[in-house]
Amino acid sequence: MANKAYLEYAKVEKPAGHLNSPQVADRDSVPQVWIALPTGIIKINYDAALLQDSVKGGLGLVLRDHAGVKRKFVSIPMYFNSALQGEILAVRAALRLALELGFTQVQVETDCREVVKYILDHSCSAPIDSAVVIGDIWKLSSSFSSISFHCISRAINGVVDALARKAMSLVCLTDWPLSTQWLHELCSCEAAACTHSRSK
Repeated sequence: MANKAYLEYAKVEKPAGHLNSPQVADRDSVPQVWIALPTGIIKINYDAALLQDSVKGGLGLVLRDHAGVKRKFVSIPMYFNSALQGEILAVRAALRLALELGFTQVQVETDCREVVKYILDHSCSAPIDSAVVIGDIWKLSSSFSSISFHCISRAINGVVDALARKAMSLVCLTDWPLSTQWLHELCSCEAAACTHSRSK
């Protein structure tokens, strides 16, 4: 069942900035396992998926607390022109959701280094179809008392990838309960992988 969630939309575009193997991020090595945060900080992972030769896409968001307990699993169907534009839209959606839920300290994670570059380096010119959204992200970021953006390995961003793919078959935002079988299986696999990696 978990594999089906990944394979459901096999032909999905990803922006060139996606990390398919361990590489150096903006300052640090790209994390290969889920890393716990200080108490009070919410970790947000996001991803976007886009069917090839189509503008029908989807966004996936996961919010976790400092202990790794999942707070929200969200799939958002959306239309956009490129996978990169989808990733940027996903950041804005993630920040809006966090603020709606009253979270003021967040760490945002993605496997798309290019998006982090546009957010953190104001001298980088974003694609014209995303410049306004990047501006919105900067404004939203100022509403948090603490916010940071980080690149991670795609290998540990699988749950949001599956949520983004699921979104492409939906007609409205879906807030998934953890009891959903395919989602529960994916989260269990992710947790097992992190535990296995740390025990080596």
